[in-house]
Amino acid sequence: MNINQAGNRSNGIWQGLLYFQKAVMIVTSIAVTCIIFLSVILRYIFKTDLYGIEEIVVMVAFWLYFMGSSYGSFEKSQIAADLLHLYLKSARSKQIANLITSSLTTLLGLLVNYWAVQFFIWGLQMDARSAIYRLPMVIPQSAVLVGFTLMSLYNVVYLIDDVKCFITTIGPKAEKKPE
Repeated sequence: MNINQAGNRSNGIWQGLLYFQKAVMIVTSIAVTCIIFLSVILRYIFKTDLYGIEEIVVMVAFWLYFMGSSYGSFEKSQIAADLLHLYLKSARSKQIANLITSSLTTLLGLLVNYWAVQFFIWGLQMDARSAIYRLPMVIPQSAVLVGFTLMSLYNVVYLIDDVKCFITTIGPKAEKKPE
């Protein structure tokens, strides 16, 4: 599923998710840039420091990184060391490799998503706070949860697509009658 196919994904839920991800990426990118710019101006021009600003930057950056990661999963633009397809000749073997890759990616993604849920619940129970501004640590922990949940969702959708593609390509061969 690429960006063009997302519009064919039926309803506005997919578009809403993409809008949410893009909005978070834009807002957090601007926020991180502005905070770092302000910090540099204060430190090197005014010879003062914004005490503890790193806490805020890290929390905002968590959202930026995990929304970027989930958007990369949507686009399938994350880095992959996929040399196997260079050696596979037939379309069928490539589809089998895609199916295995999608299955493993989905299983691992769901496992990591489970850990993200546990991490978030633990953060709520511990009520951890940042050292300087006493901000709740569930702010960055929620970014981990939301990011991995979206990545897992996209992986499940891709797995379903790969299974459908595999079934439709082997279907005509299975239905072929001997002559």
